[in-house]
Amino acid sequence: MTTIDTHPDSAVAADEPSASGQVLAHAASLVTSSDHKRIGRLFLYLSLLLGTGLIGLGAALGFDRIQTDETFINVNALGQLFSLWRVGLVFMLAIPCMLGVAISVVPLQIGARSLAFPRLAALGLWTWLTGSGIVIVSYLQNGGPGGGKESAVDLFLAGLGLTVIGLLCAAISLATTVLTSRAPGMTLERVPAFAWSALVTAASLILVLPVLLAALIYLFADHRFGARTAIDVNGWGGNEIYPWIRTALSGTSTLVWALPVLGFVAEVVPTFARRRNILRAGVLLGVGIVATASLTGVTQVSHGIGPWSALSGGDRFKDMVDYAFFTLLPVVGLLAVMGAVTLTLLVGLKARTLRLEAPLLFGLGAVAILTLGIAAHLLEPIADLQLSGTVYEEGVFFAIVYSVVIAALGSISYWGPKMRGRRIPKIPQMLLALGATGAAALVVVPNLIAGFNNQPGLFGVRNASELVEGWTNEAAPEFLNVLTSVGHVLMALTILGFLALAVQAFVTGKFVGDDPWDGQTLEWATSSPPPVNNFVELPIVSSAEPLADLKSAGSDA
Repeated sequence: MTTIDTHPDSAVAADEPSASGQVLAHAASLVTSSDHKRIGRLFLYLSLLLGTGLIGLGAALGFDRIQTDETFINVNALGQLFSLWRVGLVFMLAIPCMLGVAISVVPLQIGARSLAFPRLAALGLWTWLTGSGIVIVSYLQNGGPGGGKESAVDLFLAGLGLTVIGLLCAAISLATTVLTSRAPGMTLERVPAFAWSALVTAASLILVLPVLLAALIYLFADHRFGARTAIDVNGWGGNEIYPWIRTALSGTSTLVWALPVLGFVAEVVPTFARRRNILRAGVLLGVGIVATASLTGVTQVSHGIGPWSALSGGDRFKDMVDYAFFTLLPVVGLLAVMGAVTLTLLVGLKARTLRLEAPLLFGLGAVAILTLGIAAHLLEPIADLQLSGTVYEEGVFFAIVYSVVIAALGSISYWGPKMRGRRIPKIPQMLLALGATGAAALVVVPNLIAGFNNQPGLFGVRNASELVEGWTNEAAPEFLNVLTSVGHVLMALTILGFLALAVQAFVTGKFVGDDPWDGQTLEWATSSPPPVNNFVELPIVSSAEPLADLKSAGSDA
């Protein structure tokens, strides 16, 4: 006992903090904490709450879109609301959401006692949150793409830059943890599937985000101090921002956000099939191949096939090579992961060891929506199909975003009992998993159909007349826009319903053991909730399923 320690028995009742003091103390501990579990949970829950608001905004925009002969939202506000919706779903929901899951779980999976650079991850959290708040405020001040107020456009660029810096800090901490803090015997070949996908995602973000940040710095300097060769604020002038950030918001590079979806489904299927991953090498290789999509964000160039009749033989070959590398290759990676997961699932079915649990439903739903989006993306870069600039692009975008959301909810379902010691009720979760998958399908499929029907999208319009033309075009039947709007509403309600159910269960639910799913990886070997340093004692890792090895050795003994 040191001189600054106080024995609890000697504490005086009069010195106990008041209720308000306890609240302030708890808030201070959250803000200053370097515990990866707290940092990750804050990333996850804050992004889901921000995302729910943005999805609600999307539903409102969608309902306004139903009337193809008029718009009820002011045209000037319409462009800004759409850009807030699109930018926010990427940088306030999709990327931070899965980063939060990874920061919470990955150190436990690899046997690390903490994050590498935990203060950097905490800095990333609060920088991201501050930047997100500034971005929202900039829109309220008539800024952002489409904004008419010069200082508010500056504010948008600065806020988005801070948001990117925060995400980059978190990605650096996460990647360094997987590379340097693994348990004895855990080589990279033995890293769990989700931890591997988190490493590849973080490495991809470390490649992509600095390029985007450099573009934002250039735009800010050019607009505020320079000759405004890149941005000219004149009524709708903020729309010149779009070409500089477009590759981060659409196209092949968006697949990078969804890599943890593949890792999650490759994690839960072997657990509930009660079988080791049969083609584990295929999972690791497939995730790495999908990550080639990040090169689109690095090069800041969209790679597609131009009008076939207008191309020479050499140009056709060049376009086909670009298309094969940047568009087809990620699909090959997806097929490798799906093949390995499906084989493990079928073996579990044949052996009658497969258990149908809510996390499995979330995982299968997420990967189904992701597969739909990636398959649809194969057609988007083909110029002769004339899908670019239509709502088809929105369908692909939301397939990827909503697959991430579904996987994030599944992650709470799967790892929540480990983090909180209590389990969420099974049947309500399963209904919510089906609801989330159905809501995503209601958003994605009608947009894809409407895109083939040439309904214009709104991404990157440059003036009010283009905006009205895109919003009031009668090419797509109104009922498709109705379905899309209903899908957004259902997704927002599903997220809120799941979070309410999770909070109730984690506060008042039934206690479960340290290993409620009969898991195979190290996170299930520690207590629930885990101690501050994660593990009291670490076993020597000799395979990719160390806990399964321990259980097998115990049963043999």
